[in-house]
Amino acid sequence: MAVVKKVIIGRDELPAVDLDTRSYNVRYRLISEDRNRISFWSKIYNLVSPIIIPTTEFSIVITSANDLVTVTWNLDQVPETAYFDVWVRWVGASAEASYPWQYLATITDNQYSMVFPTSIPAPGGGTELPQKVRVAIQRPTYPKEKENYPTVSEITVFQTALETL
Repeated sequence: MAVVKKVIIGRDELPAVDLDTRSYNVRYRLISEDRNRISFWSKIYNLVSPIIIPTTEFSIVITSANDLVTVTWNLDQVPETAYFDVWVRWVGASAEASYPWQYLATITDNQYSMVFPTSIPAPGGGTELPQKVRVAIQRPTYPKEKENYPTVSEITVFQTALETL
């Protein structure tokens, strides 16, 4: 007779949130204990992601001596294994919306430092000097796309103001 085992998967072990459905896409398969029999994969289930990660405070520090931009934040009630996607928008002389968001990294820490570039692509072609920066921290998503909400949501943890370099 087969023994049925219950498996519980923690929230911190779930994959990245699907940006389109705002849910976790999960599927499974069954494997016998002796690993002789394996089932087909199940259909994909969408588990709703209701978690909003509250920020208590955040700061952005721009150090011109070594051309560093450092973003630091303090969070309440976040598991130790929380992951965050870091997005940056470097802005030159044109309107901010003309410049794209750039994905930098997925991290587990509560701070991120980056060197600001000597030039950025200009909206009309060519390059220009970066004059301002905006940083956004969001929960990891699949595919890697910047959420379009400017305020805290179930995906975006926080977004800084447009800071002058």
